[in-house]
Amino acid sequence: MRQINMTFFILFFSLLILFTYLSAQQTSGEIFQEALYLEEAEGDLAKALELYRKILEQFPEEREVAVKAQLHIGLCYEKLGLKEAQEAFERVVENFPEQEEEVKIARQKLARLLKAKAVIEYKEKELTMKKVFTVAPRDLVGKPSPDGRYLSTVDWTTGDLAVKEIPSGKLQRLTHQDTLKKLNTYALSSIWSPDGKKLAYSWMNEEDFFELRIVGLDGSEPWILYRNR
Repeated sequence: MRQINMTFFILFFSLLILFTYLSAQQTSGEIFQEALYLEEAEGDLAKALELYRKILEQFPEEREVAVKAQLHIGLCYEKLGLKEAQEAFERVVENFPEQEEEVKIARQKLARLLKAKAVIEYKEKELTMKKVFTVAPRDLVGKPSPDGRYLSTVDWTTGDLAVKEIPSGKLQRLTHQDTLKKLNTYALSSIWSPDGKKLAYSWMNEEDFFELRIVGLDGSEPWILYRNR
């Protein structure tokens, strides 16, 4: 009789422990509701994300709850402004194709994210303006080179045609006048060849009228293209 009682006591005690353990375990639905409260009422997205991931780890077979957890992972990432949101929504579409309502929401979110991404990428490719070089007004008699490296101008100390490197401002003369003689001949306006290797420019000659000349950036001597009073 004592042995029967002891067996009954052990069985009862074991069942009590099991019942207590099972009672302490949350269902997937309870975890989801707790996570949803943290997300929407408390704004604690980090803790909400932990619980949504917990559902996916512990209850992957409960697909109706799992898909909601995966969707809300994407929503949390979206609120945080993280790029992981796109991946989370893609998993809803790929892993839960039978869950039509959640898949529809995920597709809508993906479309908006991809549209926003395209707008950002387009803006990054748009032409932008910024100041890289400042010159005196008298330097603005030439043009920027096709590659944007130089500005054609005049060295007003000698009257020579010159180029200024952008943005360093380093000056390189392309013509070489005798600096000892009176400055009555000089270059003025200029324009680049399409390949950026030559400059056509106006030159005030000793007869007091302009002629059209060409010179190369390689140090070659200038030649007269057109000369007529």
